[in-house]
Amino acid sequence: MCLIVGSSLLLAGCGAGKAPVVAVVGDSITVISAPGVEAELNGYALYMRAIDGKRIDEMIPALRGELQREPKAVVVNLGTNDAMQARTHLDWLTGFNTVWNLVQSRSCVVFVTINTNADFLGRGTVAVDINHAIRHLAAVHHNVRVVDWNVAVHADASLLASRNPPADHIHPYSSRGWRWLGSHYRSALLSCGLHPS
Repeated sequence: MCLIVGSSLLLAGCGAGKAPVVAVVGDSITVISAPGVEAELNGYALYMRAIDGKRIDEMIPALRGELQREPKAVVVNLGTNDAMQARTHLDWLTGFNTVWNLVQSRSCVVFVTINTNADFLGRGTVAVDINHAIRHLAAVHHNVRVVDWNVAVHADASLLASRNPPADHIHPYSSRGWRWLGSHYRSALLSCGLHPS
């Protein structure tokens, strides 16, 4: 079932029986890429909660809600809006630490790095700082996986290419970008030993 209301997305995919439950929490990047993510994560019991324009701290209630489903894995694609709103909201770290405290006991936690183009819009270094924090978690916690979206979009600008709407160097408007995210989420889940049904 896919329910899209305004600029938010709730996608519930109730997989059969023993399909591992996977929660994805994100912002507009997740809203836009949902079709490709859903296609690539076929065979998982997939639940996605995403809202345009939301920072990490603003999505904590949604994350808490998704954790009530007892997911085996959580994918966190948040932080772009923290970088873009750096001039008006300086504290991304409190939200980031709260997210980690909520998800750290899951057998698989997938963090998506932030496209550092967002730092040019926010005129700060928040995306760089969040990416550093993500890599630090992965270095010290065996259950953390990193999907390096930042490296990917800087290596291949076509992941952000688009004709309508015009490319903004932040969002994956083409299905190629959507599928890239979904396939890398799948690889991360498989590396945790979580196989689709």
